[in-house]
Amino acid sequence: MSTFLSVPGIAERLDVAYATARLLVLSGAIPAARVGRQFRIAESDLDAYLAAARVVPTTPPAA
Repeated sequence: MSTFLSVPGIAERLDVAYATARLLVLSGAIPAARVGRQFRIAESDLDAYLAAARVVPTTPPAA
């Protein structure tokens, strides 16, 4: 069984405002299930979102 997070939980994990986390869920960028009036996000879906958003530098850092 997956671990599920709330919108405040993903906001804390991403270090963003609650409103930003809620917009990510409402836009569909992070899949979520609605339970009553709240959203629940599978931890695996949050991990997939973070993996897809990963940026790889194109040039090496200056020494």
